[in-house]
Amino acid sequence: MFSLNHSVRDPVSRSDRKAVKSDALASVETSDAAGGHWSRTLRASCFFATIYVVSLARTFSVNQFGNENNLSCASNEKNHAAHIFDYRDADGCCGATASIVVNSFIDYYEKTHHWQAMAWWIHDHLPPTDLYFFPKLAAFNISWHEKPTRTIKSYAKPMGTLTKPGMSNFEGSHEEDYAEFLASFSG
Repeated sequence: MFSLNHSVRDPVSRSDRKAVKSDALASVETSDAAGGHWSRTLRASCFFATIYVVSLARTFSVNQFGNENNLSCASNEKNHAAHIFDYRDADGCCGATASIVVNSFIDYYEKTHHWQAMAWWIHDHLPPTDLYFFPKLAAFNISWHEKPTRTIKSYAKPMGTLTKPGMSNFEGSHEEDYAEFLASFSG
């Protein structure tokens, strides 16, 4: 339709890409609500039921088109080792980003606007990631990186940084922030 090149540039070696994919799969481990065991499989039905991966890997030309046409894509340089997973960032690191919508979270979010429930659940249960939340459908970007900053930020209100290393709320359990959501989800 737009004659865009969607082929991978491949400056990141196959072994590095395999490591990033492996880290990304490890980061989507989900707890089985009934048995409490861990599953390494990204499935349509997991702990939170249906999860939509809205955007995963983009090539330079696809990302540039999105940026130039105001389709919520950052510049190519800002997306190295993120949405453009096959190209290292300015520090020479690999990474990957996926835009996610958790179907079972939408009703809770639309009633409460408490996106922090999902943010803190991920922070407490998944390996180190960076998260960025958006107001539409409580969608979020989840990023894996060789050097994760482990920050949670949001364009949804309240906008800004929810946590990062060094903030007083970074360590410990945040179960009180997602307990109501889990109760509404399971009940």
